Amino acid sequence: MRRTRKFASLISLPALGLLVIAGAFLTQCKKFDLERKMMLSTDNVKEITRYTADVTGTILDLAEIEGKYYGFHWAVAGEQVHRSDTIILGKPTYTGQFTETLENLESGTDYEVWTYVHDGVKEISSDPVPFSTLPPDPPVVETYYAKSSNPGTIWCIYEVSENDEGSAVAEHGVYWGTQDPQTKVVLGQGCGVFECLIEKPNTQTSYFIKPYAISKGAIAYGGLWKVLPPEDLTRPIILTHPATEITSSSALLKATLTYKGQVPITSKGIIWGTEALTDYSDNVLYWESQDSSIVFHVTGLEPDSLYYFRSFLGWNNGTGTTTSGGIELNFRTLME
Repeated sequence: MRRTRKFASLISLPALGLLVIAGAFLTQCKKFDLERKMMLSTDNVKEITRYTADVTGTILDLAEIEGKYYGFHWAVAGEQVHRSDTIILGKPTYTGQFTETLENLESGTDYEVWTYVHDGVKEISSDPVPFSTLPPDPPVVETYYAKSSNPGTIWCIYEVSENDEGSAVAEHGVYWGTQDPQTKVVLGQGCGVFECLIEKPNTQTSYFIKPYAISKGAIAYGGLWKVLPPEDLTRPIILTHPATEITSSSALLKATLTYKGQVPITSKGIIWGTEALTDYSDNVLYWESQDSSIVFHVTGLEPDSLYYFRSFLGWNNGTGTTTSGGIELNFRTLME
């Protein structure tokens, strides 16, 4: 944004000059300091956005001080001004108002701005004026999954993404409760796909789950999910975990048999491929171990490509084999 300088009509302040002289006579050696304090003001800050603000200052009286240059300083409230946070407008030769645009500010931040004149030895400054830039857009939160992982726990998977501005996510986690979710579980910072395991105080009660994320004071929520108690305690439960250790040609796919139920388990593993909601007969990974943690290192993938995967589980219900699966997730391989 181009800075614009606007000068108002010349200001004549003979009365002010008399006040300065009278003050100088009374204070004697403080004459120079008093003149310096009387000559500047910072009038207002307007047109504030996330990254810019228009500030107006006034030179009230040059008071026979030979200023070398003048302008504005600004800084984050309570911090020292940086060299780059300065506007230099040249030699002051007029009294009157001038307006400039402060640029490259940070959103959602408290600032102070003040007018100054420098005479080559000392700097004369007005009192600072506080202002705050507009807050950033909140991050994006998506609830992928919230379900009873066994009679006593809830498993939640959600994703946190940055907003268009790219502000860092300072905190994310999950709210949960039996009605309006109020109990807060903080899981960390940053973006990505995250999992949360919650111990249910009552195994026969329904609960509500709502992930959240905070970026510079702006908070966003994922979808609200109602989690019912398991309908059939005889059935086993398997959960799909987000992919990890992703490279341009490989990824680690994981699932967990969180509840074995009361029926014989005949098969378990992970299905994966390049299209969503598809059964891949060529890409079925069977887990033969009795271990409940299922881990497959998948290789030979294409760079910068999207893949889908989900866990599956088969069991014998007494009349035949029944198959169910965990939630389908996806990941993108890295570029070469």
